[in-house]
Amino acid sequence: AFGQSNPRANFGSVAFGWTFTEEEFLKDIDWLSHGKLRLSWGSNGNRDIGRYAAMANLTTGKYLYVRPDGTVIQQSQLWVNRMSNKNLRWERNTSFNIGLDFGLFNNRIDGSLEAYQMNTTDLLVQRSLPNVIAFDWVMDNLGEVQNRGFEANFNSTNITRNNFTWRTN
Repeated sequence: AFGQSNPRANFGSVAFGWTFTEEEFLKDIDWLSHGKLRLSWGSNGNRDIGRYAAMANLTTGKYLYVRPDGTVIQQSQLWVNRMSNKNLRWERNTSFNIGLDFGLFNNRIDGSLEAYQMNTTDLLVQRSLPNVIAFDWVMDNLGEVQNRGFEANFNSTNITRNNFTWRTN
């Protein structure tokens, strides 16, 4: 799917988790039932384009040719209808995430707090071209997008009985 200069790409990731409530120095804290710190970084790619989008494409067709004597004949033709891009490469997403999972008062209250940032570079787009070069578009890597945010999730177990449980999220 990609140009001759970039036929492959490598993507990696790493994650770390620490359940700090299992540490000896926090064993005596009764109100903290569960605590975990999470940290991750990773990258992945997108190749959601046609299989041969980086390559030029040959097309055949017929056209009417008028001979000098005025007779019209049908003529076969072959032409390039898509421009190649040997430098086309994978769209790359790189994300960083940090999170905290917690449980309080024997897990009657629990939840998570999470912050993230994801950068997308080398977006795969059909770049429009000026009409004077005989091609309308070429697949190219243009642009960059950054997403970041914070998520919070809180839950509580308000009532627990034999036949009834009330949880709030």
